[in-house]
Amino acid sequence: MERADASKVKVFENQDEFDRDKGTFFGTKTSKSFVVKDPPRLKAVLQEASVKCSNGVYKVQLPSLAVYKSSGRSMVPFQTERKDKITEVLNIFSDDVTSSILSFKNSFVVATNQLSIWICSHDMVSASVERNCIGNIRCQVTGKRQVLVISWRGVLLAAKAHSMTAAPKEPIADFGKRVCEAMTAADMDCAGIKSEIVYREMQPGDLMCVPPGNFTIERTVPVNPPSDGNWTAPLKQENMVMGLRVHYLTGKDTESFEISKEFVKAQADQNISSDAAVKYWQHIRDGIESA
Repeated sequence: MERADASKVKVFENQDEFDRDKGTFFGTKTSKSFVVKDPPRLKAVLQEASVKCSNGVYKVQLPSLAVYKSSGRSMVPFQTERKDKITEVLNIFSDDVTSSILSFKNSFVVATNQLSIWICSHDMVSASVERNCIGNIRCQVTGKRQVLVISWRGVLLAAKAHSMTAAPKEPIADFGKRVCEAMTAADMDCAGIKSEIVYREMQPGDLMCVPPGNFTIERTVPVNPPSDGNWTAPLKQENMVMGLRVHYLTGKDTESFEISKEFVKAQADQNISSDAAVKYWQHIRDGIESA
């Protein structure tokens, strides 16, 4: 993943810098990921005793889930009395349009896109499309991880380079994951693909905004690995990565909206019967276009 260093994500060193320059990302047709270091309002709410207590409980509970045991990662809705405040603060860092779209106020959409807490194991490596091709804002609470963000258009370029096509009836998200897993250092040096990629080694306190229409390739970076290679249970827990995430949508005049439409069409072209994901993505697209 280090080969993507030349395309490092834009980093705002503090929230004041973000507030001054956010017009570079908002109000334009270009949709790019960015990072804000240690935003103070978010830091303050995360330091509250009730939130820290909730984080501690989830750090113990989430590793017991079957999905964590099989994949090294898990995510659940974050249940705390401060979840609305955390969501409010996270949304400062996006150009979210969902609040202006009445169709997104139904219970299914609200439940799907609520604030979540996620955790990754000390040795997690993963490639995935962001949920339902929607953008997300991630706050890293503990641990370190490398994140490579590649747009759907970049995935298609990589697929062409590797002569890969989606199998009949294959969910397009699964196809994109296969392509990401097949990518090599040489792909990172290809001009067309490289321009669709950004990279960041996320640190505690970092906030990353990933627009709709992107895949991510991630891996945990152990903070305190054992010198003898013996991963005891306490060391595994110490080197876990944990964070919070909320989803958002950009308006129809943005590049990420156009990329999302391309992704939705690719999924629909697979003609998978009763595909709930396609119906949901179409619902998203229609809602934004009617706003």
